[in-house]
Amino acid sequence: SPNVNLASRLEAATKQYGVRILVSEQVASVMSRACQDLLRKVDRVTVKGSARPITLYTLDIAEDATNVRLAKELDPQLRTGEEREAEDAARRWVRQVQVAEGDDAAEEIRDEETEHATDEAVAEITKEERMFRRVAEIFQLRRTVTPEFLHVWDGALDLYTKGKWKEAYSEFEMAQFLLPDDGPTRTLMGYIKRRDCEAPEGWTGVRELTSK
Repeated sequence: SPNVNLASRLEAATKQYGVRILVSEQVASVMSRACQDLLRKVDRVTVKGSARPITLYTLDIAEDATNVRLAKELDPQLRTGEEREAEDAARRWVRQVQVAEGDDAAEEIRDEETEHATDEAVAEITKEERMFRRVAEIFQLRRTVTPEFLHVWDGALDLYTKGKWKEAYSEFEMAQFLLPDDGPTRTLMGYIKRRDCEAPEGWTGVRELTSK
């Protein structure tokens, strides 16, 4: 299918851009605003078999010891102890609420129906708690770029898109100075340099990804 084909080409293109992940504008459009804010626009391209331009984004993730640890903690199997404590705390809170809302606040709640309701409430609370924790950790993973770099990068990409390649190349050089190992910077600098820093006639800000 076209979607599978596109996914395959974007996965292969991660090597061209030197990034872990590439996200198409279609996927980015259905993300929450908070997730969209974590993405960096890296190019606008066409892929083999389609003339429709696609904007590409990446998520900048540092490959350091801290991120390795945080990524491992996204695995719920590694956090059973903490989550068990969270479940116990949630259960105590639910019981307190149920007792306070009962006819006799001193009566201990033991009947099966209430126990089932308690289990459901605890499950919902702990689900939300886990989700919040996962999202917080995913947000922590973005540690390779700085606001200064993003400001320079956005300016360079804008010049590149408008066809002002000499100016764009200078800005990309500054971005490379700020973040020497950035793959998208290296890729677009190479693309511009191979064409003598001159945008082709009729340039629309879109280039073709020439390999799968």
